[in-house]
Amino acid sequence: MRNTPHYMGSFEGVNWNGRAMIALEPGPVYEELIVQCNFDVALIRKVEVVLNGDSIYDVTGRTLDGRAFTGLVTKPTDNLVLRIYLPEQPQGGAAEPVLDGHVLTSSVLAAGANGQMITRQRLVVPRIQTFTMNSANRGENTFRSLPQGPRIRRIHFQGGDISKLRIFRDRLEVFDATKALNDFLLKRYERAPQTGIYHFDPIATGFVLADLFQTAGNTLELRVDSASGGNIELLVESVEAA
Repeated sequence: MRNTPHYMGSFEGVNWNGRAMIALEPGPVYEELIVQCNFDVALIRKVEVVLNGDSIYDVTGRTLDGRAFTGLVTKPTDNLVLRIYLPEQPQGGAAEPVLDGHVLTSSVLAAGANGQMITRQRLVVPRIQTFTMNSANRGENTFRSLPQGPRIRRIHFQGGDISKLRIFRDRLEVFDATKALNDFLLKRYERAPQTGIYHFDPIATGFVLADLFQTAGNTLELRVDSASGGNIELLVESVEAA
């Protein structure tokens, strides 16, 4: 069995408008966290995964579903904590919130080149972070606040009715595609683009290492054409050297 499910354990601090947390067992390779609740998950204010004091996953409940870990290798000495920031009690909701969860883990052992079993090492740290382009204008908007250094797996732009994305690194254009063209290419790679979201997905090709998008450089600009303006949320999936 490639990935093994396990019960996550009991959360502490499960209260409306509170912060629930649980310390996850160090040592395995975490492939996915599965959390169940007795209210609409989209109401969750924030979900945070903290590795040794470093927040590596920071998303809202609205963007939580379907986000996997990309194989986070943990060490026996790691401190890994899951925090869930609960909403206020929804109208007609239960008297008390309920959280329950499971993890999918894989073995720290893998077959080496000579067929012998070796221990997997943490070479990269996966991250998911949320950024916001506040009060974007109709027409072209520029975003320059992405951290430079990590390699990008995907960026999901939500809001603003984006019709086109251009990316400039060191003032040279490295990506230019309308949403229609981008969706066509994603479907060709058997991806399923969502309505209202622009998915920048350099690894849709299936080359998950070779096609990671390089952010290192002197400058990095994302320019989006927005038909409606307003806030645009960027959900950024990246990896960086451990």
